[in-house]
Amino acid sequence: MLDLAALQIQMLGPFQIWQQQNVLTWPTKKSKALFQILLIEPGKLVSTDLLFEYLWPDLPPNKAQNKLWVTVSQLRRVLQPNSPARSRSAYILEKGEGYFFNTESDYWLDSEEVAMHITSTRSALDLPLRITTLESARSSFRGDYLADEPYAE
Repeated sequence: MLDLAALQIQMLGPFQIWQQQNVLTWPTKKSKALFQILLIEPGKLVSTDLLFEYLWPDLPPNKAQNKLWVTVSQLRRVLQPNSPARSRSAYILEKGEGYFFNTESDYWLDSEEVAMHITSTRSALDLPLRITTLESARSSFRGDYLADEPYAE
């Protein structure tokens, strides 16, 4: 739940993340964009080639790779500022030729909560329970998906 998770992520409405009720800031637009890409399907591996295509489409692969390493490092520092350099991230994991958001980590994601409420509503037989569940979904919904990213697909 929102109040208990170490990392809270809002994808519905303006994109924001919090830790201990503090809004985190982004050192670069690319670190923010990388995190958003990894959160589209949490837990799913996103290939480095796809990240190069989204983030640095005009760069040759070797230069894009260097930029990706720097951007991943920046993202990890945003999410875990007190972790030693080059330590394993709790949130951003690398596997083979790609990266993914660790769904085993301590996080809350508003879009997942809304989806969970909608799924629960479909299986609820009791009308008052369905209404309560839909109201819970509505309270988590703060706007369009990545509302502050007009070109997000």
